[in-house]
Amino acid sequence: MMTKDCEYIFTKFFDTVGKIVLVFDALGAIIYANKTAIEELGLDQEAYPNMEDIIPSYMDKKLPFYSFSDEFQGESFEMVMYRSNHVCFPVEIRFGIWEEYSYGFCMASNLARIEELKHDLARAENETKELRDVRNSFVANVTHELRTPLNGMKGHLVQLESLEGNTSKHLDIYRIMTRCSMNMEKIINNILDFNKLQSGKFQIEETEFSLSDCVQQVYETNEMKANEKGLNFSVHIDEDIPDCLYGDGMHLQQILNNLVSNAIKFTASGFVKVKVVKVYQLGKKIELFFVVVDSGIGISTEERDKIFDSFVQADASITRKYGGTGLGLSITKDLLQMMGSSINLESEKGRGSTFSFSLVLQSTEEQNVEVTPVRKEASGVFKELELERQIEEQTYQVGTKENIKQLTNNMEKLILCIEIGNWEKAEQFAAMVKQLISSGEQEWKKQALRLEMAVRKENYDKSVAMYEQLKELIEDALYIEL
Repeated sequence: MMTKDCEYIFTKFFDTVGKIVLVFDALGAIIYANKTAIEELGLDQEAYPNMEDIIPSYMDKKLPFYSFSDEFQGESFEMVMYRSNHVCFPVEIRFGIWEEYSYGFCMASNLARIEELKHDLARAENETKELRDVRNSFVANVTHELRTPLNGMKGHLVQLESLEGNTSKHLDIYRIMTRCSMNMEKIINNILDFNKLQSGKFQIEETEFSLSDCVQQVYETNEMKANEKGLNFSVHIDEDIPDCLYGDGMHLQQILNNLVSNAIKFTASGFVKVKVVKVYQLGKKIELFFVVVDSGIGISTEERDKIFDSFVQADASITRKYGGTGLGLSITKDLLQMMGSSINLESEKGRGSTFSFSLVLQSTEEQNVEVTPVRKEASGVFKELELERQIEEQTYQVGTKENIKQLTNNMEKLILCIEIGNWEKAEQFAAMVKQLISSGEQEWKKQALRLEMAVRKENYDKSVAMYEQLKELIEDALYIEL
């Protein structure tokens, strides 16, 4: 007989297999039925029936019984089983003999239930496809309808800039409207890209491209925004990297654009840098390591796990302060996966972020050099960037030339946004000002926080009053005029 421990393990195992399991003696008396058998056959746990009641004349069918020690790989049969209410259903069944205990056993699958599950699965797949098609059609139609007025607005903005008699205030409003339209276009493009990725319609296209042109276009696309914020924005490609490469240059540019625009968005002062280094090259096969580093707000350990999810940003206040859909990093991660890579993140709250990834491409120039491990090369790049970060942080301390330049720039834009009632942008500039004076006097930081709260509540009178008080404190201490 089995010990209590063996019996417990035995019953636990057969309760999890998802099939009907019956164990019976030489006379056909059932001595064990697992949970599935009890449910499917409607058995009374206090008094099991005989095998003849469930499979009539089963002993007369001369069915082969396979040994339990042969891992129960015997032949299966299609038969019918009867429930306790005498209703039958088709099963696929195997019989065996447990030689050690002189028991027979059988294991059966309910074919009717399997067919039902197949139909349910097919129906669910069809419903999912229909929903996906409806979603794709909806997104395509909505984004198309949004593009039409957006393109019209962009066309009129170009004409507006060229009108005579424009004052500096008109031009400032024009620049804000232009930036808003560019942001809206980017959001529309992100939604379209996300939709393509989700529906499996995004294609990786490998063609010949110029790496320097790709990186330069990223720089030119983001230069104006970086200059507006007074950031030190630079790109660097190692000299030993061949310029002409074969791969998906278009989507590489999109990935870098997403990372750079994010870095600029979340950096109030300091720098944003892009570096490309060669990990190794063997023949025409080349692996490049890309790094985008900034001195922005940084990301906490708790927030890192979720920033690559769709429609998610690090915390709820990020969307309100900085805008965006939370799709950029999700799209970047998916694109890199399609290109056989992954995105890496090193960050610390309040001390910037470093995003990196490596790509294996093909060069048109054949070259053989010693293989250098990726981790070693990446470590060297990170150390170099960290040293640059420390130097930059000293440069942007309160009172330095660069700090005053950026502070003046952001204060001017802040009061302009308050005056015209652009509270969303005003809150962003208020946050930037607070960051720019974070190493200053305690009273400045308190006043900057009061100003940010007033802007967040869209209280015009209080915002102006808090602004004037902060401006006076800073001008008196730094001997400048904001």
